[in-house]
Amino acid sequence: MLGKIVEFEMGRRLVVRDISYEPSAGEPLEGLGMVLTFSDRESGCLVTVEFDVPDAGPEYDRYRGEVGSGWDSSLQDLKRYLESPRERRFYIESGLPEN
Repeated sequence: MLGKIVEFEMGRRLVVRDISYEPSAGEPLEGLGMVLTFSDRESGCLVTVEFDVPDAGPEYDRYRGEVGSGWDSSLQDLKRYLESPRERRFYIESGLPEN
């Protein structure tokens, strides 16, 4: 998947638009989007993920069918990783080139 970060607020919100996805079979999908919001909680951080798949034909319907059920397990894997006892660092560069 490739996309463009269109909005970023450190520790609060990340918006990615114009995501393109090339499945192993079928036509590439374009126009996907994702919004992640982060909220502090007493027990940690609540991450909300919204994934936008346009209603644009049978390829998009097939994508929903193939990956829809996998989102729950992928997000559970991410949750386990983020809650594991390790130090994590990430760097966000400013001024990334436009695609």
